[in-house]
Amino acid sequence: IKAFNDNKRFDQFTTEQLAGDLLPDATDEQLIATGFLRLNLMTREGGAQPKEYLAKSMGDRVRAVGAAWLGLTTGCAECHDHKFDPIKARDFYSLGAFFADVRQWGIYTTYGNTPNSDLPGWNNESPFPPEIHFRNEALLKRIAAFRAEAVGVLAPGSNAQDAAARAAWLKATSAFLSAHPDGWQSLASTEVKSAKGTPFERGADQSVTFTGAPRKGDVVTLNFPLPEQAIRTLRFEVLPDAKNSGKVGRKPNGKFTVTPTFALLENNKPRPLDIARSQADRRTPKGYKNGDESALSEPTWESAPGLWEEPSTAAALPHQALYYLKETLSAQAGRVLQVTLASEDIGRVRFSISPFGDPIPGEAKALSEAALRSLTKAANARSEDDRREIAAVHALATTPEAKLPEAYRKIRSAIIDCRSGYAKSLIAQTLPADKVLKTHILPRGNWMAPAEEVQPAVPDFLPHASVRNDGKRLTRLDLAKWLTAKENPLTARQFTNRLWKQFFGKGLSNVLDDLGNQGEWPSHPELLDWLAADFRDSGWDVKHMVRLIVTSRTYRQVSASRPDLAEIDPANRLLAEQSARRLEAEFVRDNALSISGLLSDDIIGGPSVKPYQPEDYFANLNFPERTYMADTNSDQYRRGVYMHWQRTFMHPMLAAFDAPSREECSADRLQANSPQQALALLNDPSYVEAARAFALRLGREKPEADVAGKLNHAIRLALSREAKPSEVTSLTKFLKTQQDFYRTKPEDARIFLKIGLSDPGTGQDPAELAAWTQVCRVILNLHESITVY
Repeated sequence: IKAFNDNKRFDQFTTEQLAGDLLPDATDEQLIATGFLRLNLMTREGGAQPKEYLAKSMGDRVRAVGAAWLGLTTGCAECHDHKFDPIKARDFYSLGAFFADVRQWGIYTTYGNTPNSDLPGWNNESPFPPEIHFRNEALLKRIAAFRAEAVGVLAPGSNAQDAAARAAWLKATSAFLSAHPDGWQSLASTEVKSAKGTPFERGADQSVTFTGAPRKGDVVTLNFPLPEQAIRTLRFEVLPDAKNSGKVGRKPNGKFTVTPTFALLENNKPRPLDIARSQADRRTPKGYKNGDESALSEPTWESAPGLWEEPSTAAALPHQALYYLKETLSAQAGRVLQVTLASEDIGRVRFSISPFGDPIPGEAKALSEAALRSLTKAANARSEDDRREIAAVHALATTPEAKLPEAYRKIRSAIIDCRSGYAKSLIAQTLPADKVLKTHILPRGNWMAPAEEVQPAVPDFLPHASVRNDGKRLTRLDLAKWLTAKENPLTARQFTNRLWKQFFGKGLSNVLDDLGNQGEWPSHPELLDWLAADFRDSGWDVKHMVRLIVTSRTYRQVSASRPDLAEIDPANRLLAEQSARRLEAEFVRDNALSISGLLSDDIIGGPSVKPYQPEDYFANLNFPERTYMADTNSDQYRRGVYMHWQRTFMHPMLAAFDAPSREECSADRLQANSPQQALALLNDPSYVEAARAFALRLGREKPEADVAGKLNHAIRLALSREAKPSEVTSLTKFLKTQQDFYRTKPEDARIFLKIGLSDPGTGQDPAELAAWTQVCRVILNLHESITVY
């Protein structure tokens, strides 16, 4: 989505999808792009054969490249030479050899009968390496939105507190921020002890660096005199240091493991501090549930894994954990903080304190930008919004954990679930040259009978003069460059043919994954050639092609307007008019949410969302068992492209509207017309809720209109046209029957209006709203509502 919005050139997009990890100084975005290569079927099943699944993954990638870039059924050559196109089995396995350098495992765990020294103790709840841990813009925007929501919850409660106490707090806070603009005050240690005698050095930045080889069983104790300052949050940083090879830990791979405890020294005896919760920006989680880990830190903190077998990537980055106290420590002179670190391999550490209660791990500042601006403004320059921000900061800084409002706790849980703005993504990682797998031709696809070894090569029958021929092994980077080389006639044709389908319902050649002999001859071959050449010569400019198509006279024609073409050209292959076609599965839901006003489209990207789904729909899934928890916030109304997609157990709405299972690359989607679709539109809670929101929208936007006026407005919103007199008559009659029904059964109306999370129509006449909701259900179920004209 970002690549399209940024109009990334398609040749660069291709390179990053297939070989982003091979680019010099690859960015996180380029590494994430290579996740395309990791979307294979994977297994941890006991008894599975590793070499069989490696062969499956190779075949999957070759078929995907063939379908997506070349428009060729390369999969037909997996067992034997292609019977219709000039693709030999050697071509299939030579293409597969390009991917032999991708780090992968046939079985992603280790069993007694299939020992895997790379993955000791891994189980079904753990992720599939290699993965990258990166800062995600969508999550950061979500955190900012939740924080803004929290201000509205916290500010009223704080305003009710004693004005004198609040004024004193504000004065002390202003003084603290003047001395420490980022909201953190680093602590200087007066005493450092290591049970095993590990050498250490103090730094000018208040850090302490431990050096030397790891010492098993070591426990380090550090004492820090505390300033006369209120404290709500402790920050524990582990920083890379040149004395430890630029890493955060002292193991050979640069990692660390530490169990910290915090206490106040009273009469030389430690009194443990009560910690409410802790979070770390980078870590290796210990426990998983439904394939996901808790966002809160475990008692033992282990540094981030980084790239598999290359932990230096993460080990060279600073790590930060925050510990939030249950109650604020009041300002008091003479206090000493004692920190105990059970760790044999910790490197450079630094500890800081803050009086504020809402830092986000990984952020440089202990306050949001909005809060910091409000606090540092002159008193006479503060607006009402500034005062609300300050009131919220005051509440979090001074209110005991147990007394924070329940509404805020829910918002905070949503913030915690954003994992400090960090996300994980599967990536491709290149194996060392001596570990690259050998690729053999497999007669009839039999992985147990490998024949001749082959090297990476492009299909012999296609032009390949641009492919380097220096005797060195070709790479995925060479493959990507060849796919978009000027001499290759297929990639530009395949892309423009699929793009044409997006705007006309059918490609110029309507077998989208096969431009070969078994495909369909293009209806307009010269047009397809011209579009392909223009795409290539434009510098692979995708938005140029979109603009070219949608501004053409052909695209701007009216659809279904010429009855005389019904027999001459029933499929509209001659393009004498626009093509009417049903929306694809995800857009059916998006359309209903958009018409109703519920659609949430202010954030691009982020984690998958989970719409309502029948209870126990996943009951038959195992290894691991899955518990589906529908979202209970605005995520419920995000676009269908973000829906959780369970292979083989798709959401019932997606299945009803012919979405593919995504087990294989699907260049095209079949479109059926079935009764289940109408039932989904009527009964899926998402559509029932959308109908109610649609009815409420009509009431807001046309409060004074009569029935006919509201119905006309509804048709205009849903279908972009005026209502026909017959439709107004029919819907008016239906509305009357529903009004009569619900007035005699008001309890049914109230139950019906409770479906979904959004406004149930508080303050509205339940019978009237339920009747209009039923009318809106009918409109959302119209054939015209789910059809592009």
